[in-house]
Amino acid sequence: MLKITVADKDETSVTLKLEGRIAGRWVDELRKECDLCRDKGKQLILDLSGVSFVDDAGIKVLKTLAGRQVTLTNCSLFLSELFKNNEIPNLCQNFSKSKTEPDRVQRNGK
Repeated sequence: MLKITVADKDETSVTLKLEGRIAGRWVDELRKECDLCRDKGKQLILDLSGVSFVDDAGIKVLKTLAGRQVTLTNCSLFLSELFKNNEIPNLCQNFSKSKTEPDRVQRNGK
């Protein structure tokens, strides 16, 4: 299952927080939701901090979205390694406009 919620939005951008698995039928749901946001002409940011698993189709759609100027943020170590192992360097940026940022900074002791 994949939960998609609007974490932040303003005049120019929208941040979607993803929680769960980007796999199976949820890949198409993510693609559709992203297309709806992009059709409104806003910069799209995906907060991946709550993602626990990504299958091959999910990796493909995230790579495609990143190629369309969608910003991917807050990758876990698991996702960073998954992207690296699939030869997708620098796909995810670890910064965010979302409310999860203070938690990430605190865990890193900074």
